[in-house]
Formats: sequence, structure tokens, C-alpha cells
Amino acid sequence: MNTSVCGILRQNGLVLIAKRAAKGALGGKWEFPGGKVEPFESPQEAIRREFAEELAIRVEVHKLVSETTFSHQGRIFKLLAFEVSTQEEPTLCGEHTELRWVSLEQLQEFDFAESDKGLLPLRLT
Repeated sequence: MNTSVCGILRQNGLVLIAKRAAKGALGGKWEFPGGKVEPFESPQEAIRREFAEELAIRVEVHKLVSETTFSHQGRIFKLLAFEVSTQEEPTLCGEHTELRWVSLEQLQEFDFAESDKGLLPLRLT
């Protein structure tokens, strides 16, 4: 099974979500930032790499908060969601067209990618 990861970045009681660019199968969908774990990486290393590539920030990876499985192009993936933190401000770097800080309750209002829908409702302590 292939593994993907995403980071749940919280600040002031809100979580960061990102809207994918219009191209591709997931175009225009919302997601928690992240991506595929490469063969040479741990899930934590993949999250740090993805946040650096997608949002130009360094993150500290904390505990696993949720996981789900999904199918994409005929392959089954496990999606691991880790809580992350940073002291830096996220920047759009091409993968996404919009970033939003939203409450946990507001997450249900967004059109999430199928992969990330399996994480909802998101419960954080």
C-alpha cells in the first residue's frame, strides 16, 4: 500500500487548508497540505519536505491525529495526518491557489479532495 501524509497546522484555534490549482484530477479541491511519501522517506520527513515545497515553511511534526485509506487511479493509499507547528507564515508556491484558516466546524463547508474527506470530522485535542 502506498502512503501519503498531510499536516494539520493550527494557529489561534484555526487549521490551515489549501485549494489545489485548477489543473489535474484534484483541481479546485481543498486539502490539508501534504503529499506522497517517497521510498527513502519516513512520513515525518515527507511532511517536512511537502511543507517546504508547497508553502515555503519549515514545520515541526508532532503526533499522528488521524488516518484513512483512499483509492486514486486504481491504487490504494493510506493517508496519515500529523499535527504540525511552525513559527513561519505559509506562502503560496504554485500547487495551490488559495490558503484559508478555518475552524474545525467550518471544515464541513469546503469541497475537499476524496482523500482528505476521510479525515473528517477532524477531532483534535
